[in-house]
Amino acid sequence: MTKKKIQPQTIEFYPQNQARHPYSINRIYSFRGISKQAHYQFLQRQHINQQQERVLVGLILDIREIHPGMGLRTMYELQQPESVGCDAFSSIGPKFGFRTTIFRNKSRTTFSNPYIHFRNLLTNKTIKGAD
Repeated sequence: MTKKKIQPQTIEFYPQNQARHPYSINRIYSFRGISKQAHYQFLQRQHINQQQERVLVGLILDIREIHPGMGLRTMYELQQPESVGCDAFSSIGPKFGFRTTIFRNKSRTTFSNPYIHFRNLLTNKTIKGAD
């Protein structure tokens, strides 16, 4: 886990379990190198991002009802939501299980095997000219 993912979990843990730890919450903030305001702004941004994800998942569900095999990039190009970029939109899909299955053609037309040897048909023959 990265530092940003651990930060809110760590800071939210201490006020709930303050009796078990001798540190004050202000000391935790100073140890992490952030302010209370930065922590609460981070939580607010996280909440807004979750709301945007719910809206986008609803959009994906609506499109998938009509076009079940449409990919996420194509959905983004058709809808072009203002709140999120193409890469973020494409990363939301697999997070919620929206993956299309790719069916591969099972027939194989090229059989290139380096171990197939053919016998020499020109042994004991004399070549007299072209053709």
